[in-house]
Amino acid sequence: MTYLNKKENSLWIWTARCSNGLIAVRVGDRSSKTFEPMYESLPKAKKYIADNYCVYSEILPTDLHEVKHSNP
Repeated sequence: MTYLNKKENSLWIWTARCSNGLIAVRVGDRSSKTFEPMYESLPKAKKYIADNYCVYSEILPTDLHEVKHSNP
């Protein structure tokens, strides 16, 4: 997370990576409105590895989402 002048102006940098490197970047808040367009721009994958942040469970196919890290 980064922010401009105040923490209330926080921006999240979302990244998507594959074995060949970085394939997508999106900057915005931490909502599904920010994540979903990036997800839709990604090529289809055999699995998506992410933490258990609630936005992922809303958008990623559950059978393809592998949780690697945990957020409190």
